[in-house]
Amino acid sequence: MVMEYAWLIPALPLAAFVLVTLFGSRLPERGGYISAGAIVASGALAVYTAWESWGRLTESFRGEHGHWGEAFTWTFQDALGTAWLEAGNFVFDLGVYLDSITAWLLGAVGILTAGIALYSIGYIRPEKEGYHLDDGSPIHVDGRQRYYAALALFVGSMLGFVLGSNLLEMFVFWELMGLCSYLLIGFWYAKPSAAAAAKKAFLVTRVGDVFFLGGLVTLAVIFGDAVGSAVALDLSTLLDTATIEAVAAAHPTALGLSVLGLFLGAVGKSAQLPLHVWLPDAMEGPTTVSALIHAATMVKAGVFLVARFFPLFDAVPWVLYTVAVVGAVTAFVAATMAVVNYDIKRVLAFSTISQLGYMFMGLGVGAAVAGGFAAGLFHLLNHAFFKALLFLCAGAVGFALHNYDMRDFGGLKEYMPITAWTMLAATLAISGIPPFSGFFSKDELLAEAFLAGKEHALFYGVWALALVTAGLTAYYMFRLWFMTFLGDYRGDHEEELADGTWHMNLVLGVFAVFTLVTGFAVFFASDNLLFHHALEVTPAKLVTSWKTYLSLGVAGAGIALAWTRYGPDNVEDHLTPVGEETGAEGVMIDRYYVTEAYYKATDAIVLGLARLFDAFDTHVVDWSVDAIGRFNDWMGRVGSRWQTGRVSDYATWILSGLLAFVVIVVYILRYTIGRGI
Repeated sequence: MVMEYAWLIPALPLAAFVLVTLFGSRLPERGGYISAGAIVASGALAVYTAWESWGRLTESFRGEHGHWGEAFTWTFQDALGTAWLEAGNFVFDLGVYLDSITAWLLGAVGILTAGIALYSIGYIRPEKEGYHLDDGSPIHVDGRQRYYAALALFVGSMLGFVLGSNLLEMFVFWELMGLCSYLLIGFWYAKPSAAAAAKKAFLVTRVGDVFFLGGLVTLAVIFGDAVGSAVALDLSTLLDTATIEAVAAAHPTALGLSVLGLFLGAVGKSAQLPLHVWLPDAMEGPTTVSALIHAATMVKAGVFLVARFFPLFDAVPWVLYTVAVVGAVTAFVAATMAVVNYDIKRVLAFSTISQLGYMFMGLGVGAAVAGGFAAGLFHLLNHAFFKALLFLCAGAVGFALHNYDMRDFGGLKEYMPITAWTMLAATLAISGIPPFSGFFSKDELLAEAFLAGKEHALFYGVWALALVTAGLTAYYMFRLWFMTFLGDYRGDHEEELADGTWHMNLVLGVFAVFTLVTGFAVFFASDNLLFHHALEVTPAKLVTSWKTYLSLGVAGAGIALAWTRYGPDNVEDHLTPVGEETGAEGVMIDRYYVTEAYYKATDAIVLGLARLFDAFDTHVVDWSVDAIGRFNDWMGRVGSRWQTGRVSDYATWILSGLLAFVVIVVYILRYTIGRGI
């Protein structure tokens, strides 16, 4: 019965969005309690639904290339007797598609969004001080109503996307998440950099969305042809094995291009190369928004999209190879940018891009071994908790210091012990140090990639790149922790330093527990968990493999290097002042000039088109208008010669015209009558 009410999971925060938007100014905390309460209730229902449905949904799990067995479906047509929208042969219905993968992510999103909503009550203040316009004047804006309304819409959209029963419904919620990211990244809209970051995020992700829409339309046509309907976008059709095989045989090129379109949509939303440029700048929004985007919504949606439609990807292996390569290269490149950055939130942003690359790499490895697919989703779960914890800890630091530059930190462990120790747990997890969660999923990804190399040598290169990235990850994360919490404090207002509010500290503690236990819970749980049916590398093989110890050695080397450069005794010698980065460090600080290349290309295209349109306007439009004017002027001059002012002349013209008219009419009548017309 609980599955039949799964539609309430996104409906609760969406209803809160409406209430807070309309009446938030009259409600306590500007609607914060309504928004947070609805999100917590939705999260609780999501966790309960996932828990109750798990046993049934995993009974038929086959564990082969993303086929997730039996699914529960429910639509408005089932409840109301009519679809949401019907137009000719097109039928669009909202509904719920609940299978193992849905339940898996549903529980994680429910817990994370509930925690972030509760944290927000203590974090979002009536007046956010410490942010200034370019002229130095402070910003004093009570934006709580806007924040809590957008927060509820964001959470509702992600949950609706995860539960969507057809691809068009998923696309609607996908676009709503894009809108919410724009609203929340640009929350402090009076700050030029925040407004610019919001527009950048919106426009860059729209590039991927164009490809997503193209893939959606193509799938609608080719699957509609296969099942004999005008449009076929229901997940039950798109994920049916027999139908996929028929479509692959009849439309191999179209299927490949449509699946590639879905992946490019995921590249934009999940900030993979080359559409990664928006995510670091998205740190201009509140840190709670960063935690939401990086851990529970938005960027995870891209990974889920590929995982959701993995049977389609599996039918086009060359696209999966592309997914693996793009993921591995993105993981490495983003990690190199993180090692030189000094903004604590941007380091975590580059880290997110890198870790998402790991997940896509795992999904791509699924082309050769099913375990890669399972490991990618395993890492998605673990990353969600430790990345949320990292961002919320960074938010606590910013809450106390009104600053995110690590060059001004140091020694904060003495003043903020809760933040320091919980962030250390998350740092150990993302660095892949046992027994924290990241170790189990990251090393499983590496093991599956190496195993896939036996099927295709390409995956050996993917594994090597991912292994190097593991060392870089440990380096830049411990660099962050050492610079922030050890040594002497390098900033101002030392007397104001303290941990955050009880709301914030409670959430940090809960997420720290998840960061420690999710790896154990999944990896060593009983066989009714789906991953044990799919993983090629079992727990026993993983913990005894030489590849695991190699990975740990690489991570340990990264930590040791971070200590030698940024430990308490050495940090002052390795801080580069703002604007003085040179050589390779300067290139990485400038993000390999990709953003500048986009700006130049955009300017060239826009200015080139502007010049073309200007020439068309000048030489075609203006000339045509002027030509009409000149023609009318000529006609006026010719006609003026006939204006003699004599009545006899005018009478002659009138009689002549009347006579000509009579002749023409008589001729036409004789012609038509004579021919019997």
